[in-house]
Amino acid sequence: MDKQIVYILSTNYAGSHFLALQLGSHGRCASIGELHHFRRKDTTKRMCHLCESDESCPVFSGIKEQSVENFYKTIFDNLDSYDSAVSTIIDNSKKVRWARRFIKPDGYTRKYIHLI
Repeated sequence: MDKQIVYILSTNYAGSHFLALQLGSHGRCASIGELHHFRRKDTTKRMCHLCESDESCPVFSGIKEQSVENFYKTIFDNLDSYDSAVSTIIDNSKKVRWARRFIKPDGYTRKYIHLI
């Protein structure tokens, strides 16, 4: 089963959060929120929508020790042991510069949704 990452690109208040939750509700998808905020120290938001924890979350476990370039690999590895049916992650980071960091081929199919 091919692994894919869906990036939602948009401005703020364009409906990206709602779309990410809708797409993430599919049995083969997982919405991971705005991954680009993960290392921000000033954020009070929790990463995971399901368990509301970034320390004990089965999806984000071990991600703090990884470089940004390995975030998706770590998340997919965690998802394989948590729910092996998930083959798509929805990244609602919204920023083109974030999605551009991961253009190089690394075994994942990428799709982009641009909300206007």
